[in-house]
Amino acid sequence: MKTFAAWIIGLAFLGGAGFWGLKEYRAVTGKQAYYLSLAELRAEHETAMQGMSLLSSDAYKQEIGIALTRYFTKLAELDQKYPGMQQFDREVIATNQLKADGKITEEQIAARNEVIELTQKIMKAMREGAYRPIYTSADHPFRLDILAIEPATIDGNQRIKVSFVQWGGGDKVQNRHIVGNFQGVINAKGKKQGLQMTADNQPPTVIVKPERWVAEFPPNARIGYYDLPLVPPNANSLDLGLEFALTTPGGTELPIKVNFPSIPMEAGWKLTEGQWAQNQRIGTPEEIH
Repeated sequence: MKTFAAWIIGLAFLGGAGFWGLKEYRAVTGKQAYYLSLAELRAEHETAMQGMSLLSSDAYKQEIGIALTRYFTKLAELDQKYPGMQQFDREVIATNQLKADGKITEEQIAARNEVIELTQKIMKAMREGAYRPIYTSADHPFRLDILAIEPATIDGNQRIKVSFVQWGGGDKVQNRHIVGNFQGVINAKGKKQGLQMTADNQPPTVIVKPERWVAEFPPNARIGYYDLPLVPPNANSLDLGLEFALTTPGGTELPIKVNFPSIPMEAGWKLTEGQWAQNQRIGTPEEIH
């Protein structure tokens, strides 16, 4: 009788273990299937985006909305097919867990949160049909969208924050040079004065792989912002040029340049007359060019 009871208990135990093992197996295979389907969707979207850098600015602004709507519609279908797998805040949860375990510093938490919030903010605009670049420029196969230009306090200084999304080239694109020529600047003698701002290398914040922070973010994008100085008080527009380099698999460096002519200057972006008198610097022709 005891032997029989032991068999029943043993079989019940094995049966329970088998049930939970099967449940865990299904969860693992379901996760794998979701990420495989997501990879296929991302590859499909990347192929669909290949011609975008050849479009005019006006045509692109119409087409990008259509492309993103299709992508996120199919992403929603994946969520229905694999319920519970789609979590846009998974890295927020991971950060909180690292904090609870004492495995991350406050500085690291702040840095992670900044990157995650920026990624989620841009992705939210894309998902909700609110992705509307105010300026866009392309040099095949690369395109740069300017999403916003606004005054901001950065590291305690008043600056101009230029939020962007770069499409194409992946992590092979390198930032090279920024040149801004101001129009409409008049000097004390009432004559036009040519003024230029220049900067080199990376913008202060650039996320090369947004999908690292939200796996469902559209592929082949880099996001971030440029940090520009306030402009002369009587400047009425800015011709902005940005230079990049794209490295081929064989190591050849291809120059890329995008231009944004005649960006109107708003009052909130300008130095006061007094600030300009204290901070202006007239460059020689050699320095400017």
